[in-house]
Amino acid sequence: TVLAYERNGEELPPLHGYPLRLVVPGWYGMCSVKWLVGIQVLDHEFDGFYQTERYRVMNGPDADTFYTYLTRMKVKSIITGPSIGEAIPTGTYVVAGAAWSGEDEVVRVDVSTDGGKTWGQAHLLPRSGYSWHRWECPWEIPGAGNYVLMSRATNARGETQPMEFPNKWDGLGYGNNMVFPFPVEVADG
Repeated sequence: TVLAYERNGEELPPLHGYPLRLVVPGWYGMCSVKWLVGIQVLDHEFDGFYQTERYRVMNGPDADTFYTYLTRMKVKSIITGPSIGEAIPTGTYVVAGAAWSGEDEVVRVDVSTDGGKTWGQAHLLPRSGYSWHRWECPWEIPGAGNYVLMSRATNARGETQPMEFPNKWDGLGYGNNMVFPFPVEVADG
């Protein structure tokens, strides 16, 4: 956990929490408090509104507890290239994206270009610290048409992104790390 007052050697901008921000690497963003002006040490667990009424997911009727409170990030990935609406010609295209898993290392990203029927392993690019893993995967496009790309990450604990919404009992969608379809259109070119 870090108290940040600068970013890249410059004063922290207000949008990112000036004058001081608490940064909790590997946990969801609501734990990284912005605009910090003081710290109080308590001898009990803090039970404020956001700690008890938000940032939690409802569990199913057979669960041991009614709620699970969000802390550690779940494994997740996204596709960043192609961008939405980008014109993609036939031939070879490098699909790119990012993957993260909070405090856990991402050890694998798989990519599908056919809506999840088949998967191929992407190449993880080097990273430092708790930053996202950038990844790339060459795609030999078979021809013009509509395709559905997907990315699916796995972390060092063996946790892999689910193909469907992970908790049907959760009505708020917090911590949703499911694999999302990414439709693209390829034109002759």
